[in-house]
Amino acid sequence: MDNTTTDTLIGRVISQYEVVARIGGGGTGVVYKATDVKLGRAVALKFLPPQWSHDDGAKQQFLREAQAASATNHRNICIIHDIARRPTTIGSCSSSWGTTEAGR
Repeated sequence: MDNTTTDTLIGRVISQYEVVARIGGGGTGVVYKATDVKLGRAVALKFLPPQWSHDDGAKQQFLREAQAASATNHRNICIIHDIARRPTTIGSCSSSWGTTEAGR
């Protein structure tokens, strides 16, 4: 999925993360591949969809999802490093970028 021509987040630096590519999206958010510019590592960033950015219930669900994922220790679930409230709610997690994930 390559939305680089229409996605305004591609190439932007948000906090310490440079957004590289959109890798997916669905009902609970939009996920981007990014680089942590401070630590030099690949991460995934998940944003709450813009239409829900003012919905307190959606924000709480996003937070609960991040808390549940951060309480889980499994090789197929990324490690949550941060969740922050910005103009759009953002979550950050690390992931290994191999051929299987790059194809998603």
